[in-house]
Amino acid sequence: MSVNNLIIIVLVSFLVSYLLYFFRERRLKEFSKYLIFSLFLFRFLSFFIILFILINPYINKKKKIIEKPTLVIFQDNSSSIVANNDSLYYKTIYSDLINSFKNNIQNKYKVEYFLFGEYVRKDSLSFDDKFSNISSIFKYSQDVFSNTNVGSYLLLSDGIYNKGANPKYLNKKLNAPLYCLALGDTSKNKDLSIQKVINNKIGFPGNELPVKISFSADNLKGEKVKLKIKSKNKKIFEDIFKIENNDFFKTISFFIKSNNSGLNKFDVSLNLLGSSIENNLNNNYSSFFIDVQDNNKHILMLYNAPHPDISALKSSIEFDRQYKIDVIRNLDFDGDFDKYDLIILYQCSLSNPMLTKLDKRKIPIWFIVGQNSNITELNNMQDDVFFNNLNNEFSEQYINFNKKFQKFEIDDELLQLEEFSPPLFVSSSFNIKKNNKVLLEQRNNIIFENKPVCFFSYDQKKCFLIAEGFWRWRLNNYLTKKNHDSFNLMVLKIIKNLMVDKNKDKIELNHKLIYDFGENVVFDAQFYNENLNPTPNQDIKLILKDEENNLINFKFSYNGENYILDIGELKAGEYKYTASTIFDNKEYVKKGNFLVNDVLIESKNTVADHNILFNISKQNNGKFYRIENISKLSDEIINSKNFSTRVQYKNHKTSIIESVIPLFLLLIFLFLEWFFRKKFIGY
Repeated sequence: MSVNNLIIIVLVSFLVSYLLYFFRERRLKEFSKYLIFSLFLFRFLSFFIILFILINPYINKKKKIIEKPTLVIFQDNSSSIVANNDSLYYKTIYSDLINSFKNNIQNKYKVEYFLFGEYVRKDSLSFDDKFSNISSIFKYSQDVFSNTNVGSYLLLSDGIYNKGANPKYLNKKLNAPLYCLALGDTSKNKDLSIQKVINNKIGFPGNELPVKISFSADNLKGEKVKLKIKSKNKKIFEDIFKIENNDFFKTISFFIKSNNSGLNKFDVSLNLLGSSIENNLNNNYSSFFIDVQDNNKHILMLYNAPHPDISALKSSIEFDRQYKIDVIRNLDFDGDFDKYDLIILYQCSLSNPMLTKLDKRKIPIWFIVGQNSNITELNNMQDDVFFNNLNNEFSEQYINFNKKFQKFEIDDELLQLEEFSPPLFVSSSFNIKKNNKVLLEQRNNIIFENKPVCFFSYDQKKCFLIAEGFWRWRLNNYLTKKNHDSFNLMVLKIIKNLMVDKNKDKIELNHKLIYDFGENVVFDAQFYNENLNPTPNQDIKLILKDEENNLINFKFSYNGENYILDIGELKAGEYKYTASTIFDNKEYVKKGNFLVNDVLIESKNTVADHNILFNISKQNNGKFYRIENISKLSDEIINSKNFSTRVQYKNHKTSIIESVIPLFLLLIFLFLEWFFRKKFIGY
């Protein structure tokens, strides 16, 4: 409350009270001045309190906050802890041991107890989580406890992680020391284990694809092991290896080939050929998957005369193996467009009968216009652009990407191409007659400001590139970055944008091709309208079919940005889906498939890794203890200097209305005024 407001309240209260007792009620003159002054004072104070309450000022108070130190415990709830010979101990005795430990600490400090596996939460200990994500506790601690009086953190784990980042290399630092209590069994039994499978995720029918498999063998010296790869019960690869020592590790490389389009599953198995018995057979099996894509697009490039631009374009298009390109001289072409999905006309033209064929088949065309183009024929074969200068004059100009272009993203990779590339030979003597979307434009052209260089027709079936010499862009890309990635990206984005299937690609689904057993199957989707703009609030449905041909129906929900569907956990196997929606009285459909792996990740590695626990405790200024030393850990935490009560003073604003004192005083002054008037004046 300001001083000015206080002065105004005092003046108003004084004036009103003065007028009432010294001017309005003249009959009071016959009474004692002390009585009149007392009545005036009571009325003045009453008015003052009423006005004071009406303004409702806030009073600043310092509130003392005493924060007790906290021990935050993260308990590993993953199934790997109970997957060894000591499982009975963890299922029975361990729970009572930890409860006793917590009770001992709670006598002095506050304790927060959490479970973690795939994620952090408060729950009952069950050791049934299907994943171990140690890195999740660091993020949770920063989000929840960064401003809390934490004395220390305590991690109870076997050190095995199979989800999230490697905790040893996390940059996140905690606001208190981290103690680690090591659980699980570190002893190595006789065991074969597939350690890693490296393979191409995408292939094409008939292509040979490299595969690299690494496996280990513990305490099996002298035994023989058979490595076998199968696909749909057909043997793909097989070999036998002799284990030369008790800490054996081997990596083998070979090639596989598949002619089956779609997601191909390959099963890997390791089998001992001797009499030794393993404790854990789950890590003897693994699978890998290759998405064999048979949706190759065929492109035709026609030209009249050789030019280095042609080779540059061809190399960039062939970089994406889903595209096949035929480069044919215009005079040698037989006129058969049936097998092509896109036509590139490099400084050449087509006859009207050929254009009619293309129009009937709705094949998109990329017109590349240069100094050798026949402008008259070009004006006759399309009505999107009219060229004014029949002399076909071109000049060198630097080029910019149009930052407002929305058909695809102009990312940093493309902007680097713009920044460092030499000028192109371009023309400015043309008029665009129809609506278009400009991708490239001339930079700082004084005569023709921002004249388009590359643009798409509104229906996206035509693209015009009125420039030549872009082979120099590709060469410059290599000189600056030692690769052609930026130039390839530009060309391929133009190609893909021209070949968008208006029906098939309107529903865009994103999901993993392979889900681990126990992992939630999650889809996110977008639906695009005719202009390829995202369309909200569509009713998108999904029908899921499993290997037994059972059908399950789902529906996407819209979250304001995209469509989300969380199916949850599914049993192992191959699934096919059909997503559909109706827009503008027309149905749009998207089909696909995915696989759920049949091996639980937690069962692949059950040997505790205490080295990780030792390292992360050291990195976070804590200490490492084994389960048998839990009493020593308890004593150290209880006597630790890190646990101290924190006292804070927090400024707290309190409204005057929240206090009963002003109202109590108001009633007292009003009562006193009434009492004195009644006793001495009579009314």
